[in-house]
Amino acid sequence: MGFHSLPIKRKYIDVPNEYCYLTIVKYKDDYLKSQDGKKLTKQQIKERKNYLIEQQETINQLDSGYCNLYNNSISLSTIFDSFFTSYLEGNQDVIIYKIKPLASYKNRSRWSSIDKYETSEFNVTARLIKKEDIINQIYKDGLLREFSATYFDNHCYANEGYNLKIFNYFQYVKDNFKDIEISLEDIMLTNDCYHVVRNKFNKKDTYEITRENIRYLLKNNLIEYFREDDYYKSRLIIGLIDCGLCDVALNCVKLLDEYYTKDLLRNKNFDIVLKKWSTDSCVKEIIKLLDITLSGLILTIKNDDNVIETKNFNNIGEVKTYLIKEYDIPFEKIANKDVVDIEFYNDNERINYSFEIN
Repeated sequence: MGFHSLPIKRKYIDVPNEYCYLTIVKYKDDYLKSQDGKKLTKQQIKERKNYLIEQQETINQLDSGYCNLYNNSISLSTIFDSFFTSYLEGNQDVIIYKIKPLASYKNRSRWSSIDKYETSEFNVTARLIKKEDIINQIYKDGLLREFSATYFDNHCYANEGYNLKIFNYFQYVKDNFKDIEISLEDIMLTNDCYHVVRNKFNKKDTYEITRENIRYLLKNNLIEYFREDDYYKSRLIIGLIDCGLCDVALNCVKLLDEYYTKDLLRNKNFDIVLKKWSTDSCVKEIIKLLDITLSGLILTIKNDDNVIETKNFNNIGEVKTYLIKEYDIPFEKIANKDVVDIEFYNDNERINYSFEIN
């Protein structure tokens, strides 16, 4: 077979900075001693010694500043995942290397729209061990705002000390990066073409914890309500109300200029969330402040996809009273929740109810 030319140049595509971090998780001190409390066999000890040798060779090669894997490649993962943020906590003995790919590829799974990057040759530009060094490198790469949102997401759980880790992280960012302002929009809205409220703020198991952490960060001036170049203020305010942060939404409304006030009032979703939360004292103040007159709302009750009933009401208080009286929904299940978040199974009638508000 004849050729006019051979592909002798490296295959290279530009890899986003968030993928240019390699993490080496070092084996722990007891790696050669036991496995799940059981004594290792001679064969297991031999295999593990080989793993230790291979890992040290890998570290030595990375420390040299250059790696060529020849006909092999490694997948690169983003710093915006839970594994990476956990490495910052010192729970594992890790070394993080900042790399610059020289030969790289991009693959997209047929089942996912997320890009996957691989590299087979790269330079190592930094060796990072301390948490502060890692955060500083993320800042240099212009990724600190988005990473801060990831850090917040991954620590909004009831685990002991997680809230303190969030507060310490944002305090460190504020103290050390004076030119970086992190706003509610950075933390709460997705950094994609949709700019919607992140899933974390609507998860039932972390609902209250997330709200408490947001309020703490704002109260202690660790994040801003708005940054000058924030663009999606209306979506943010609607999202704040919809996830129960009505007091925060009220403070945001008070900070709006004329342009964004008009933009908010034009948004149909704003009218919907005001109706859904119209009994909340802060929402009442928003309605009064903006001189809004709400029309009635429509409750749709479904069993799976089958509509059982559609009924008009003046406000959300009437809706909740109706559901308590007519559908025997316990008061404590409905009192402080958005109606659309309630799923109620009636044991007697064997019906699974869901609700929509328009």
